[in-house]
Amino acid sequence: TSPHPGGVFTLKPGVYVAEGQTCHDPASAGLRQYDGKGIKGFATHSCVAKIISRENNRYTIDQSCIDTAKGPGPRTNERQTVVVINALKFQWGENKQATIYNYCPTQELPNWLTPND
Repeated sequence: TSPHPGGVFTLKPGVYVAEGQTCHDPASAGLRQYDGKGIKGFATHSCVAKIISRENNRYTIDQSCIDTAKGPGPRTNERQTVVVINALKFQWGENKQATIYNYCPTQELPNWLTPND
């Protein structure tokens, strides 16, 4: 069964791609994965988001991630703005740097990308 929305944000856990990309063939830079604790990019893991403030569906967070795709590495911290549009869509960043990400069902992902990576 598929996990229900929840965790730090009311998002469905799984893989998200930047708007304008397809789930079948996403660019690495356009991938994000939500595991209920944080939102990792393709080159980070073990991310943990701490909510600093929340106004409706807009969150200001401090997120800490290990700055490598896998294995040991330095932990970095970044303040970000996340807007949860709905359980399957969120905005990362603000203004001109903002990117919208859409949820991808597991069966639509390429073989090289598994939700547990």
